[in-house]
Amino acid sequence: MRSYIEKLASEAETEFREIGETLIKIADTYERNEEIVELDLDQVY
Repeated sequence: MRSYIEKLASEAETEFREIGETLIKIADTYERNEEIVELDLDQVY
């Protein structure tokens, strides 16, 4: 039972790390695109 739980915890750690990295990429992309939109709006006004 213990080895099973340890295996699940190890797999969960990997999954959460991957999810975290993906969320950081999404946030970076959002910020870059937000800056582009702000620049475009500044040019319009």
